[in-house]
Amino acid sequence: MDPVSMHASRPSLSTRPSSSGVLMCVFFDAEPGRRVLDEAPIAAAQLKKVMSPPYPILLLANAKARSMLVRADARAVFDRSRELHLDRRILEFDRGTWRGVRYARPYLHKLSCLLQSDFNQTVFIDCDTFVVQPSLIHHMLTSVLAVADVAMPMDPGREAHLSIGSPPWISSSSSGPPPLCSALMAYSKSPIADALWLGAARRLLGRAHPEVRQGDQEMVWFEWTQGVGRSMRILPLPEEYFCPLESKQRVPRVDDPSRPLTWHTSWRRGNYICRAVHGHQFTSLFRAML
Repeated sequence: MDPVSMHASRPSLSTRPSSSGVLMCVFFDAEPGRRVLDEAPIAAAQLKKVMSPPYPILLLANAKARSMLVRADARAVFDRSRELHLDRRILEFDRGTWRGVRYARPYLHKLSCLLQSDFNQTVFIDCDTFVVQPSLIHHMLTSVLAVADVAMPMDPGREAHLSIGSPPWISSSSSGPPPLCSALMAYSKSPIADALWLGAARRLLGRAHPEVRQGDQEMVWFEWTQGVGRSMRILPLPEEYFCPLESKQRVPRVDDPSRPLTWHTSWRRGNYICRAVHGHQFTSLFRAML
């Protein structure tokens, strides 16, 4: 697609629909994944507590997760919710190519969740992503999506998901962009955005890239750099948008406004206030603060 036609195909700001909101996804089918049932309501409650201006929060959860959230009376924190199914377009893929379906189920449901958002402009947050900056959601839905079709923060652990060999993004011969983290993202609903998520799902099911972790964000990277994403405006955001915490790090305080959590770099003036924090270790801290 030539640059003129590519840009002409995008909706202008004045014609974009006004429907905007926050999307969360819960997939649970086995005991090791139970913590997501605890994290999601806490992340949503924290978001509601700080978000300004407010936006609706939509929860999509598979049947097992939804029934357990109902029993725990945890759905009330969400503005709306409904059952999450594998998207019909994924189910229509050639079953002969379904090589990675068992391991990929959580990621396929996450990609289905992105495809099934009610909103025309969506901010997706993972269940262990806790927003601390009141204006973050509004900023991503307006300023960020004014210049991008999809936006995600860069993954600082770029070598963490090695399985066999070196992924293209750390190869010395690679000229591709760095991988992004899907724990926080903003995107506008469109046919080409749907094609990005569907292309990532197809790569997952077919185990098209066995040399890397079989996750959604890895396949989105390949679809970005080798598929429909080459015709999209995909914006990498800096790490302070979600301040990921490694498991061996000590959980910092985030409840003292006089000492805001910061993302540190080696640059002398490179300390940035976190807009959100990402990590399972934060759950108990935010639960205590609500």
